Amino acid sequence: MRFRFHEGPRSAEQERVSAAIDAWWAAFRANAATIDAMFTARAEFDLPAFMQEHLGAVDERVMWEFGPALRGGKHRLVFTPERVRHLRPLVDELLRRSPGDLGFEFYFGRQPEPLELVAATVEGRTSQDITGWRVAVRINQHLGLEVRVVPRREQLTDESILGAASVAVEGVLGEPFLDEFCDSIEVSSEEARSVPFEALADTVRAAVEQSQQTLANAPLVEFGDTLKWTMFKLEPREADDYPHQVDLFVGKTVHVPMWQCAHTAGFSSRRFSRVGETFCFLKLDGKDAALEGFADKSEIEDALTAVLGPASLGAVIGGGTGLRYSYIDLALTDVERAVPVIRERLQRGRLGRRCWLQFYDDALAAEWVGVWPDSPEPPGLPD
Repeated sequence: MRFRFHEGPRSAEQERVSAAIDAWWAAFRANAATIDAMFTARAEFDLPAFMQEHLGAVDERVMWEFGPALRGGKHRLVFTPERVRHLRPLVDELLRRSPGDLGFEFYFGRQPEPLELVAATVEGRTSQDITGWRVAVRINQHLGLEVRVVPRREQLTDESILGAASVAVEGVLGEPFLDEFCDSIEVSSEEARSVPFEALADTVRAAVEQSQQTLANAPLVEFGDTLKWTMFKLEPREADDYPHQVDLFVGKTVHVPMWQCAHTAGFSSRRFSRVGETFCFLKLDGKDAALEGFADKSEIEDALTAVLGPASLGAVIGGGTGLRYSYIDLALTDVERAVPVIRERLQRGRLGRRCWLQFYDDALAAEWVGVWPDSPEPPGLPD
């Protein structure tokens, strides 16, 4: 279900979710004073049952967590889809409609906290003490952060230690940051380049900044014909239809780390652009006479370059050919402004209805834009 790029009449499910969001905030407003009183032992209230009934009606996969306010409010309420990252637009819509006059603070994802609060949280949830812990970090080939926690030796055989390490790292760095930059959290018996756990935030910040320095310091659209291309060959399996780009057998890119990450798992555009570009792709169905108004895919790439480049809206940075679909990778500087420009040019080229703009970011995996208002939903979107 789309929330960010939806157009036209809403489906019955979208109407249901929209009504459930309104009902959730109405219920929260009606019970905010009682919830506040519950946290100060001035009232009794079945908070889990309330959240299940009202927030669960929006989507049961959206988790929640109350905590101390961070900006002077009464309390903090965090919403998170946890690993179901394509629900991020739903949570964003939930937050967009939040009331601002109740004294509560609302956030996407668990926020970073001081180490003493993190230590208390870890002990409360897992009975583990983080005193004496060390940590090592590295950036992998996908520009993803790998964190290895070195607990005290006697803790290594405890089955809860990995969970404790994950809670501790998330507590220090915050869930939104981990979603975008972290590929793994592991436990290790020793690491040659480890630092005290208290230095985790500064160590991660330095590693990510160093990684970002390897990226272009301007949008890729500004580099024009100076960009160098790398080719890839894959071996897809035949199927009736193909989600994402799983039928791709030949690909090309000017941004190798981005391309490799986009075709594995765990993607965030923030890793691969210092200037806020969004990496996405056009998907063109070859069985739908998709290239009707163009001689070939390269002519479409040239047409897009001609309309996006002069306005600095984005650049063609790759693409490929699949068993059924053709693909054109884009780095867009402003998605909202670029979308109507892309659609107008491709409609003028009389592309078929089964042509879509889709996104590499995990958080946008369920979002899409049809080249035409009546383009059907692309195959294989997550629920």
